[in-house]
Amino acid sequence: MPYRHAHLAVWCLIGVTVVAFWPGYLSRLDRSHWQHHLHALTALTWMSLLIAQSMLIDRRDRIRHRWLGRTMLGLVPLFCAGGFLVVQTMQQRTDVFRATMGDRLMWADGLSTVTFAFLCYQALAHRRNAALHGGYLLATPLPLIMAVVTRLPLGLVAPGTPLPAAFHPGFNLSMVITLACVVALWRWQPHRPAPFITIGVATVLEWIGYHVAPAVPGWAAFGVVIAAAPTWLVGGVGLAMGAAAMGLGWMAPRRVRPVVQRSL
Repeated sequence: MPYRHAHLAVWCLIGVTVVAFWPGYLSRLDRSHWQHHLHALTALTWMSLLIAQSMLIDRRDRIRHRWLGRTMLGLVPLFCAGGFLVVQTMQQRTDVFRATMGDRLMWADGLSTVTFAFLCYQALAHRRNAALHGGYLLATPLPLIMAVVTRLPLGLVAPGTPLPAAFHPGFNLSMVITLACVVALWRWQPHRPAPFITIGVATVLEWIGYHVAPAVPGWAAFGVVIAAAPTWLVGGVGLAMGAAAMGLGWMAPRRVRPVVQRSL
């Protein structure tokens, strides 16, 4: 089977994520918005699903793999809803971080959520092709690298460096690491590059957009609209996007009709 023991890499990513998010989130859960809890819970559940699915397919337990995989039909919409709601909470802040980083991270986090939905759609649509199915699923955690690296105390800038200059080095490093992981996954399965081209292009777009977003006309105004929108509407858009991705992905293999060769 392709991507054997992939769950070990996901375990490592979870471990680093716990370290990165401990000071600002995990150690102070009572001070965080429920939107962050929803996003964190769905993200952890998704990572756990990837681990379980990898272990089951390594053991060639295809029956449980298929049944457990159906949970993504409900999990992906919830994840997308949580992702968009976190973007809204960022726009509703009134501190210096929002003023200097809000427009940049609205692009980065919003694109990551859209990319996640698209990757899940492709994984479901190609569920009969093990290499493509696994590749698209393994690409889904890669946007998390940005959130992890930018929170780790790596000493990339001098203490007291003002935003956004203090955030840029960590973000740029996270993009480099993400693209390195994309190349590594591509070399792992070189004959099925589509999943890694997809996440690679999304990463480059995220990188470019992060740096140019504040200068894009109307982008800041869009952030104001997002901040003022009803919570149910923002979450509902994410939920609908995820549900559409799952519905289209589920139906995709049924639209592919096998070629029947006629005998002469």
